[in-house]
Amino acid sequence: MKNILKLLILVLLFSAYSCKKEPKDYEKSSDDKTNALLTLQKGINGRQNLTVFPHNGNRTTQIAVNYGGLGVPASDIDINIEVDQTAFDSINNVREQTGLAPFLKFPAGSYSLDNPSIKIPSGKINSNYSTLTYNSDAFALDKQYLIVFKVSNNSGYKFANGVTRVEFVAAVNEKEHPKTGWVATASSEHPGENTGLASALIDNNLATYWHSKYSAVAAVYPHEASIVFPKELYTTKISLHKRQAANNTWFKIFDLYGTTDGTTWKLIGENLVTEAAELGPQFYPITPQYLKGVKLVMKSGHTTAQTTHLAEISVFGY
Repeated sequence: MKNILKLLILVLLFSAYSCKKEPKDYEKSSDDKTNALLTLQKGINGRQNLTVFPHNGNRTTQIAVNYGGLGVPASDIDINIEVDQTAFDSINNVREQTGLAPFLKFPAGSYSLDNPSIKIPSGKINSNYSTLTYNSDAFALDKQYLIVFKVSNNSGYKFANGVTRVEFVAAVNEKEHPKTGWVATASSEHPGENTGLASALIDNNLATYWHSKYSAVAAVYPHEASIVFPKELYTTKISLHKRQAANNTWFKIFDLYGTTDGTTWKLIGENLVTEAAELGPQFYPITPQYLKGVKLVMKSGHTTAQTTHLAEISVFGY
């Protein structure tokens, strides 16, 4: 009887051992670095553009590192993050050689990194985050700034694609504002002259143009044309396209006004001058500001003609 009981116990122990599941490959822990890589988030995706417009105080972004391999690391992986001045200088050297303006450093006191040492814990594949906080108000909108961080580890792991740096750019690209919802009016119009209407000023079609009235009782200088936007736009400059024809019977001297409410106008550019024969865009920078509309007061022409015309008005900003 005792022998039978011993045999039963052995069978049960063997069954329990044989039923014990082996961990799956992706659950195994190992410090073998042969087929394991670390991936720098954001760095692997190329240069990162920080939001600095509109100016709105502190904003944040994060840096983290992932583990990739068969299984999970058996030991903690410590990651160090530091500013890479050498990479900053190298990037600027290349820019200057290609005719581009160098990046500026982030202004002193404009940023902080809360955790220069992060960790991928044993048994995990993601590190904790290091948060970059930057003050958007500290960056001039007409300049471009760069900061480069490099990461390293003392455990001997390599980084995917050799990417050990993340570049953050604080810059705003000037753009042409879309004309959706804009309303154009003029002090006079001449319908039928390739529309001849004020609406031609904002139809994105250089084949059409606005023309001041020139039949019956012709309108004479000064002429006015205004554009009102459905909402305020941050504006840095406007551009004008003359009528696409080989003539110079368009206005030469004009004043530029802006409005923040669509009703009250203030002078933002005085005695501005157009080129008589230039068919391309002619640009007129202003002090950057929020505007809800712009108005041209055309004061005199390139010839003695009292009528004038204009193909397109565009507005640029951030």
